[in-house]
Amino acid sequence: MIAQRFDVCSRRSFPRGELDKFIAGEESLVDEFISDDEIDLESLDLLVGDDDNLNDSQDEIETTEPEPSTPQILPEVTAKAALDAMDSPVIASTDAEAAEFLVASAKAKIWSHAFRDEEAALSEVNTPHESEYGSRVKTEFLHEYSEAKSLETPNGYSFSIGGDITQPNLMQRHVAAKVRDRLRFGNWSGTGAGKTLSAVLATFDDHKQIAR
Repeated sequence: MIAQRFDVCSRRSFPRGELDKFIAGEESLVDEFISDDEIDLESLDLLVGDDDNLNDSQDEIETTEPEPSTPQILPEVTAKAALDAMDSPVIASTDAEAAEFLVASAKAKIWSHAFRDEEAALSEVNTPHESEYGSRVKTEFLHEYSEAKSLETPNGYSFSIGGDITQPNLMQRHVAAKVRDRLRFGNWSGTGAGKTLSAVLATFDDHKQIAR
């Protein structure tokens, strides 16, 4: 019977202060509960004031400081990583449709790196690649890069920031050249990256405005 009464103490809500007294060997309601079979927890609640119960509940609440949130930064793929992936034997054994997708994806990753750090991206691209697809990605990217860099601004170009004429950046030149050559091209750059100017540049051909 005593064992059963101990079990009730462990499984049911019992005043924390009384349990602490019992553990410390001091006189407590736990002794009375264990020794008297006619006493139950409901009757013990009558012996314990509301303030005691409130204090016991507050003692059980753990106060912890919220951990500061750490911003999640997405990994940035470099030109070298994109080209090294194309040298994988898995790429060499893939079907033609999948290969075309992987080539386009690799070039997009290299362009993304070039937009962030043009010099570093070019340095990584200008390394030997023996695989068929690695060499193809390198060759096609360098051709697209040359087209973008050689794109001339049209007569009357007057885009300015703070009163100073500002030349198109690499992303804007690349998009304008692709639209010129393919007519359809998606530009998924972020807000404020300069998509509007790239679209305006794409409406010019050989310094002649062909659309507004």
